[in-house]
Amino acid sequence: KSIHELHHSKPYFHISIDPPSLILTWFTVVFTTLILVCPTLSTALSSMIGYSLSGLFYEWTHYIVHTRVKPKHLFFRRLRDHHMRHHLVDNHYWYAFTLPQIDGIFGTNPNVKDVVKSKQQQL
Repeated sequence: KSIHELHHSKPYFHISIDPPSLILTWFTVVFTTLILVCPTLSTALSSMIGYSLSGLFYEWTHYIVHTRVKPKHLFFRRLRDHHMRHHLVDNHYWYAFTLPQIDGIFGTNPNVKDVVKSKQQQL
């Protein structure tokens, strides 16, 4: 099973953090790529820090939305709701978890009612 399929086979409320082996693999690939494409080591390191911070934001946010914590800030409530649709309505939509606007660009942010209606018609 893919990591994504395994993630979806678990109950919605569970600890959802990528395993260290996956994180280290990504860091190695990204850092190697940055060393090759950036003009200086300091640019590569700065880029890696940005990548790492965005990865921490993703992991922390993904962890929070898979708990029963109710975010107080509207921004985080919207992220949680967006991700819940991906799990509870249809996992073929709403992929862009930490930046939902990307789903609008790729056409993976349909109206929830349309998806539910379509699924009901398939039954």
